[in-house]
Amino acid sequence: MNSLRLPARLESLEPFCIFVLEKLNQSHLPPELAPKIELALEEVLMNIIHYAYPQGDGDILLECSVEGQRGFCLRIHDWGSPFNPLTRQATDISLGITLRPIGGWGILLVRKMADELNYARQDDKNVLTLCFRK
Repeated sequence: MNSLRLPARLESLEPFCIFVLEKLNQSHLPPELAPKIELALEEVLMNIIHYAYPQGDGDILLECSVEGQRGFCLRIHDWGSPFNPLTRQATDISLGITLRPIGGWGILLVRKMADELNYARQDDKNVLTLCFRK
């Protein structure tokens, strides 16, 4: 498993994406996975950067691995406020634009991009796992 830990700041977004794309290239998995992975990763990281640490600075730990049938998996750890994005009510896309609530679109996007999505609160940290199959 390969990992990278950086501050939860906007300037960390690019290094995280570069790291993941390098690991994907090393994995010999289809390069067509890259846009889905990058889009989902950016959405999750932006949410952590903006919302996980209301009292101040914190870190994000990102782990990449290839896990057989599960595919290329990302585990994203933060030590911020507990938040399980999987319990958030799905955005109702049938509502008119003026009736739609603000927020929730990023989680919907991540659910569409990832083939597997899991959340756990472990040792005072949020751990979100996203897997993308071949």
